[in-house]
Amino acid sequence: MHSVFSFIRRNKVFTIILAILFLTGAGLMINSRYECLYPRLVEEHIKQEGMESAKGLRVLHLTDIHNNMDALERAVEKAKNIDYDIVIFTGDLYSAMDRMRYSGDMIRLLSQLSSKAPAYACLGNHDTERLDNTLRILKQAGFQVLRNETTFVNIPRLNLNLKLVGLGDFREADFFPENCMLLKTDIKSDMPTIVLSHEPETAHLLNDYAWDFMFSGHTHGGQIIIPFMKPLMLGKDETMNKGYYALPNQRGVFLSPGLGYSNLPRFRSPGEINLITFE
Repeated sequence: MHSVFSFIRRNKVFTIILAILFLTGAGLMINSRYECLYPRLVEEHIKQEGMESAKGLRVLHLTDIHNNMDALERAVEKAKNIDYDIVIFTGDLYSAMDRMRYSGDMIRLLSQLSSKAPAYACLGNHDTERLDNTLRILKQAGFQVLRNETTFVNIPRLNLNLKLVGLGDFREADFFPENCMLLKTDIKSDMPTIVLSHEPETAHLLNDYAWDFMFSGHTHGGQIIIPFMKPLMLGKDETMNKGYYALPNQRGVFLSPGLGYSNLPRFRSPGEINLITFE
């Protein structure tokens, strides 16, 4: 022990550097844990061509829970005092490596959201690992799961009818838009069409189909953001990170970073639950 203190006295600069590195590392760990456990409620107003008749529509969007019950509970608490016309979930209720833990709490929390407005969901790549239980949980929580299916939603407040399409996950070979979407050449209605698809890049596979807006998740906002670098957890072929993207042909995608994380914790990419209002 005496030799250690002697070393410190003789090497003050080294000791200071070591202390700075330790404190920096501790600070980063604390910040990362905060980002994982304390999601933000982010409100955005989007003006989208093709969605003019849906002006005023308020959509509550959550995604990629990945068994992060603390974040989900705080997100539901944040949503308690806001008004929305529809709530959507765009996949990955759990992670593939997780057991189906906390099913009762998951149902209880999601039910609080669906009790205020119609609730719909599509499936993510991890959901197929526990498909039966995932479907059971979402159904008992009041969410209608759309798996390559279409439904029609009436919003009495706005005297609005909209078409809602939920697609299966592309990576799990469960992506069949031809089963539930019309081609642009076949469309005869100006009813706004919203697509739920877990992976945002699937928007590029739908060029021939009739739709106006897509909600997605999957990327976790890149999950780990290092300055001047591409987000660490973003795939090499993934071009969208988070937020709103205007696409050609009067279409748009909103990509939420979601609530959970996989493999590594979040860093400079805090979790979110999103409230989107169309203008």
